[in-house]
Amino acid sequence: MLSWPLPITLWLSFSETLLLLFLVSNVKAACTKETCKKLHVIQSRHFLRTYRDLQEIPRDIPAESACVILQGNCISSLPDGVFKHLAQLSYLNLAHNQISKMATDSFAGLKCLVFLDLRDNLVSSLPDSVFQHLRQCEVLTLSQNKILNITTGSFTGLKSLQELDLHNNLITFLPDLVFSHLIQCQIIYVQRNRISSITNATFTGLNSLQVLDLRQNLITFLPDGVFRHLIQCQIIHLAGNRISSITSVTFTGLNFLQELDLCNNLITSLPDGVFSHGTQCIELLIINNKITIITAGSFTGLKQLETLNLQENQIASIPSGVFSHLSQCKVLDLGYNGITTVTTGSFNGLLNLVELNLPDNLLTSLPQGVFHDLISLKVIKLYANQLTSLNPAIFTKLPETPLVLWLSLPGWRKMNPWNCSSLCWLKHEEQCGTITWNQWDGKSGHVRCSSGESWDSLQCDDQGGPSCCRVVFMHKKIMILFLALVVLVCNI
Repeated sequence: MLSWPLPITLWLSFSETLLLLFLVSNVKAACTKETCKKLHVIQSRHFLRTYRDLQEIPRDIPAESACVILQGNCISSLPDGVFKHLAQLSYLNLAHNQISKMATDSFAGLKCLVFLDLRDNLVSSLPDSVFQHLRQCEVLTLSQNKILNITTGSFTGLKSLQELDLHNNLITFLPDLVFSHLIQCQIIYVQRNRISSITNATFTGLNSLQVLDLRQNLITFLPDGVFRHLIQCQIIHLAGNRISSITSVTFTGLNFLQELDLCNNLITSLPDGVFSHGTQCIELLIINNKITIITAGSFTGLKQLETLNLQENQIASIPSGVFSHLSQCKVLDLGYNGITTVTTGSFNGLLNLVELNLPDNLLTSLPQGVFHDLISLKVIKLYANQLTSLNPAIFTKLPETPLVLWLSLPGWRKMNPWNCSSLCWLKHEEQCGTITWNQWDGKSGHVRCSSGESWDSLQCDDQGGPSCCRVVFMHKKIMILFLALVVLVCNI
């Protein structure tokens, strides 16, 4: 038989320890009068080997207990009223058991409970109103169970809930109004389920939600205005689904959205105005889709965007002015597409761009002035294309700080076939210290000559002096100053 009180010997993760301490010291005023006089903990033999595995909830847990940990036992069911005498309990951990059955009144009496952890059990269904007594509960974790369906009654009574974790279950559908009782909820995790569809009313009532994670489900279609109720939402993860299309009203109502993840879907196009509601969006990830064409209208409204990642699509060309609305963008990634063409105006408007990634495309040349507007640029990745040479005029308006060039990637299977004899100007730039090379696995990513010649031993004719792009640019400045001086003298 177990005797009370047990020793306060815990084996907890750092985050769980912090949470436990927080709960013990910050239980709500209505529940704190005689709470936390003692801390009673039940541990499985996995952590305290002197105790045998528990098959059921002990009936003799002291009524004044504030925190009870029953994780890692063999408990299979939660009968009605099993916790009814624990009116002061604020933290209940039932993770890593074999719980498959819960009754409507399993949690009756837990009027002060703030944290309930039921992860990694065998729960397959949630009886309607099963959490109705948990009116003070703020965190509910149901991840890694076998839950197949949830209904509009599943979360009745959880009016104080702030975080709901349902990830790694078997849920196939999110019905209308399923979360309508969660008026204070800020975070919902439902990733890694089998959800194939959501409706216009799925997220009704979630006016306080800030984070929604729907990654790695089977969603194929997003109804117009599906997120319109999420007026406070800042982060939405939709990666790893089967979404094939989005429209100009898909993201209506998301006026405070800051991060949108659409990676690993089947999206084929970005219609004009599709992100026009994302005026506060900072990060947009659309990696590994099927996008073939982008237009200037694709990114309208994204005036605060700092990161745009379009890696691993099927984009063949970058039209002039396509990014003209992204004046605050700092990182633009267009790698691993199939880009063959960029124009002089392809990157116009990107005045704050710091990093431009164009690796593993099919570029054979870059036109003069292509980086004309990139006055803040510090990093350019051009490795694994089909470039043989670079015109020094493409860099004439880059900042005075050293530019990091990725022209090759040591050990990479695909290389640019550089004609090094045409890159002497770049050699001078390196000597001037105006450019530097990327470092990869301790190796420099400087030019790999197609002739097999070593870049370090490359001999250049210095007879004409260095043709460094910034030197040329400075020459132009000097010429302008000289002409201005001549005019001034003539006027005198």
